[in-house]
Amino acid sequence: MCRFESGPGYMKKLILTAAICLGSLCVSAQNILKVRAYFTTEKHIYSDGSWSDWSPWRDTNILIVIDAVKDRITIYSATTQTYDILTDEGESLSDRGDKTRTYVCVDENGARCSIRFVKRTTTTQIYADFNNIVLCYNITSIE
Repeated sequence: MCRFESGPGYMKKLILTAAICLGSLCVSAQNILKVRAYFTTEKHIYSDGSWSDWSPWRDTNILIVIDAVKDRITIYSATTQTYDILTDEGESLSDRGDKTRTYVCVDENGARCSIRFVKRTTTTQIYADFNNIVLCYNITSIE
């Protein structure tokens, strides 16, 4: 049976409880990112190991979820890509001022890759680097 309180301290308790609940939602272990466009490059089969040119940007509307509790990055594209984070390689700064954070990951098929978050002055991109392909996603954060 539920008991409803009333009285002078009730409203204060209700506001405090609501503030705690809302605060816990804001301090989330997940970040959700919206992808506006992406492009790819594939490694040539040539003996020199050269890479092809980047594909043209393709418009898209997909989500990327970064789950800090599960150490997992999930990209909800036509085929869902799930990357379990093995190690955090830390952050670096390029000569151009780009900040890069790199994670060594493994995908759902057991393939190792690196996931790089690159923050530039005007854009933020996520790169999934495999031995034979690189995927690049142009993102905006959802708050």
